[in-house]
Amino acid sequence: MGMIIRVEFNNQNWAGKCKNADRDRRLFKCSGKVVNTGYKVDRNGHCLAQCWESTLCHKYFWMSTVGNFSERAKGQVFFVFSDIDNSLVLWGKSKVEKVVSNKVYFRKFKPMPPEIWIKNLSSKYILGQDWGHGTFRYVDSLIESKLNKLISLKDESFDDSIETMISDKEGKRVLRKHLIKERSTKLVFAFKQSLSSYKCCVCDFDFEETYGRIGAGFIEVHHTKSVSSLKEDEKVNTKDLVAVCPNCHRMIHRIVPMLDWRKLKVTMKRKK
Repeated sequence: MGMIIRVEFNNQNWAGKCKNADRDRRLFKCSGKVVNTGYKVDRNGHCLAQCWESTLCHKYFWMSTVGNFSERAKGQVFFVFSDIDNSLVLWGKSKVEKVVSNKVYFRKFKPMPPEIWIKNLSSKYILGQDWGHGTFRYVDSLIESKLNKLISLKDESFDDSIETMISDKEGKRVLRKHLIKERSTKLVFAFKQSLSSYKCCVCDFDFEETYGRIGAGFIEVHHTKSVSSLKEDEKVNTKDLVAVCPNCHRMIHRIVPMLDWRKLKVTMKRKK
């Protein structure tokens, strides 16, 4: 059993009072008093309110206003906030340390870097239903797995690299040099979210069918345009990407220039 806690946005990494609160659109629910955070600013626009959001990442607890937390308050905790379009943004993760009546305390954690926040989520996608009232929800292992998968997809990447290696006998230190071009994790994440199937497009291998829940949603993303050949700031879109398993991905890149994935697919069919 895990938890999701819905907080309001805090532009000090949930560890202090918001600055320039009167100019930060993400604080619209506070400034519009849609939520009761006690919103008030000084002459510089800095917030004077006392709210749990401003202490979350240095006191590491959350309070319930509807009674005590139940025995289900345990395991992993995921933190989301409502963006300006009312979609949810997954920005942090921790674990429950203990529960004291209407307070739940977490293991110390820091917000994820903004570049890997998971944006444009809906409560229906996460929970299977509208959120409604309240700041927290208990979730089962399937939802925990879904949220962990989203985080791992955002972090995961596969580098098309040019590597030279100087080595000698096994066990000795070696010098490795990598020349890589940066790829867009946002594009890869968007592509993976758009998939209806996580089967390899070359060999049809399905990680979930073979490994069960731990393999759910796992797949690598191949750029049909070699990343090493792209010009700086050249645009790539999702039609230039295909889903492949790690084995096929490495076979595609085993030769230079890289093998067309369609040709490898034909070869695989012949082998079968």
